[in-house]
Amino acid sequence: MTRASAPLTRNDRRAEPGTPSAQQPSRPDTAVTPKSTGVPYIHGVNLWSYLDSTYALHALLLTVFLGGMTTGQRGFGKPIEAFYWPRRWSQLTMIAHLFAALAVVGTLGSLMPQYPAAFYIAVGQMAVGFLLFHAVNLKPKNPGILVAFHQAVVLSITISIVAVGH
Repeated sequence: MTRASAPLTRNDRRAEPGTPSAQQPSRPDTAVTPKSTGVPYIHGVNLWSYLDSTYALHALLLTVFLGGMTTGQRGFGKPIEAFYWPRRWSQLTMIAHLFAALAVVGTLGSLMPQYPAAFYIAVGQMAVGFLLFHAVNLKPKNPGILVAFHQAVVLSITISIVAVGH
C-alpha cells in the first residue's frame, strides 16, 4: 500500500513521486538565471555572438542608427535641404547615413550567394531613400507614406538576413 505524498511546494527539495530517491528536482541555478526575469540562460544562445557572426547585420544596424540620427538632427518640421557641401548637422548625418547604406549594399553584394533577397531589396531601398529625401524637403512636416515604407523595407532586409541563418 502506497501512501499519497503531500503536494510539493516551491521550496520543497523532496524528489517528485516516481523518481529515484537520490535525484532531487532540478532548479534553475541563480547564477545563470536572473531573478528579475526568471528566464533561464540557454547555453550557446547569445545575441552578441550571433551579431558577431552575422556580418551582414553590422552595416545594416549602423545604417539604421544613422537613419535615426538623421531624423533627430533634422528636427520635426524642418527640411534637410539640398546641398553640395554639408553646412548643418542634419546634412552631415545624411551623408553618413548614405555612406552606411552604400556599405550595406556593398556588404550584401560581397556576400551575394548567401543573401540574394536582402541584396536586391537593399538596392531598391537606396531608391526609396532618395525619394524620401526629396519628400522630406518638399513637405517636412508631413513627408507621407514613404517614411513608413522606408522603415518597412529595412525590416524586410533584416528579416531576409536573419531568415537565412535559420
